[in-house]
Amino acid sequence: ILQAKRKGTYNIIKIDPAYRPAPIEHKQCFGITFEQGRNEIDLTDDALFANIPTACKDFPEAARRDLMIALITLKYTQSNSVCYVKDGQAIGIGAGQQSRIHCTRLAGQKADIWWLRQHPKVMNLPFIPGIRRADRDNTIDIYIGPEHDDVLRDGAWQQFFTQRPEPLTDEEKAEQTARDAMFMLNEWACQFFEEQLHETTEGQEVGLAYFNDRGFSTATIKKFRLGYSPEDRSALYKAATAQGFNRQLLFDTGLCVDDNRGGGYDRYRGRVIFPIHNPLGKVIGFGGRVLQKKDKVAKYINSPENEIYHKKETLYDIYLAKPKIRNLKNVYLVEGYTDVISMFESGVENVVASSGTALTPEQVKLISSQTQDITVMYDGDMAGIKASLRGIDILLEQGLNVKVCLLPDGEDPDSFAKAHRDSELQEYLTNNTTDFLLFKARILSQDAGNDPMLRARMVSEMVDSIAKMKDYIAQTFYIKECARIFDLPETTLNAELKRKVWKQNLEGSRRQQAENARRQQPAAE
Repeated sequence: ILQAKRKGTYNIIKIDPAYRPAPIEHKQCFGITFEQGRNEIDLTDDALFANIPTACKDFPEAARRDLMIALITLKYTQSNSVCYVKDGQAIGIGAGQQSRIHCTRLAGQKADIWWLRQHPKVMNLPFIPGIRRADRDNTIDIYIGPEHDDVLRDGAWQQFFTQRPEPLTDEEKAEQTARDAMFMLNEWACQFFEEQLHETTEGQEVGLAYFNDRGFSTATIKKFRLGYSPEDRSALYKAATAQGFNRQLLFDTGLCVDDNRGGGYDRYRGRVIFPIHNPLGKVIGFGGRVLQKKDKVAKYINSPENEIYHKKETLYDIYLAKPKIRNLKNVYLVEGYTDVISMFESGVENVVASSGTALTPEQVKLISSQTQDITVMYDGDMAGIKASLRGIDILLEQGLNVKVCLLPDGEDPDSFAKAHRDSELQEYLTNNTTDFLLFKARILSQDAGNDPMLRARMVSEMVDSIAKMKDYIAQTFYIKECARIFDLPETTLNAELKRKVWKQNLEGSRRQQAENARRQQPAAE
């Protein structure tokens, strides 16, 4: 691993595990000897977190980790030092200043720079090949600062970039700051919902009881950070504003709704909460399920579209599932939150959900960034299967290897996973997974029966799917299999395939020409 970085120029130091430093450390400075006792605090001791001076004593595991990293970072600094930690990374450190206020300000300025570094413009800066890491980091700091012309003016940018990037405007910085504020509010809200679930009588008797009835273990509930929003009309609104969160931010994230009387009420009141994370683990939205039957009340509601939550770009559980997807080189696609969690509970962790919507190009791109193999889970509802077959073609267009697993009649991934734990579920998935196109061909052939016109339409639909594939050899194989299933000559299907591919290419070319023409049009005055 180290040889692949910095041309392998590393010194490897072997640490003596038996070494114990002196209990008193000494330092000479201008003839004066300074002494300091060694800090012997055991950071793995749970007692360290037993009496934290906050209202919420039950920290989530991620918060405990971040607090521990801050303690390690500041272990040998002055008493006024401040450290901001985000997702396991120290993003701002303030030390050596005159007061705690100055340390906080310095740490905050560094944290602001870290947040701006996450802006898409910064993440995609076109650095020249081989630029040293220190030069790259310094260039980024200048680029996002007020003196950005120092690296963007003619004669300067060529030293760092392959092409001159556009500067990061004050408006874009403000937008990034607003996005960061939404992330922070969502994280706070997630902790609020968790606390309501685990620490309140209502949460335990209503929300936790529901999750327990679904068969979710305590470990799984905490891993997915499930929560509960109380029946109180404005519990979250009052708690958030008391913490200093802006009212408009509560409305922008969709956590609360403006009551048009200077206040607000909670969107998810009386519902169990399913936090939704992006691939980096940040909370971008929430799904809420109502537990009591109410007229004209949707069973599930999600966060509305906003700056950080776009449903078409989101897959539920992609953050937790990523390591297993990469390791097993396959992902299972299901429909809903509980489908994912029940399969996870039964030992299948490489699973994501489209959250009840047809797959989008953005979701497919997210899948293909982790694996080229996907298995779509179908329940026994044949009408639903037929309705969704065409929507899977989008996976073929992106070159993915698509398989399907059909569950028994009356079962969905949630119910089946609860009834078949661990090895039993894995065995069923292995033995009942088949190729998607062959599965589709058999379904369509059975549905068409002996009706010639209906069979012709079904064959045309199959060739549509095959035409979307990018692998010519795979196309040849599927044409051969479809010819066998529908009892037709391969030459007939190949001729239809060529016609459809030609039509697709023509339509694609026209779309590209229209897009190029649109881009070349001068901007309106």
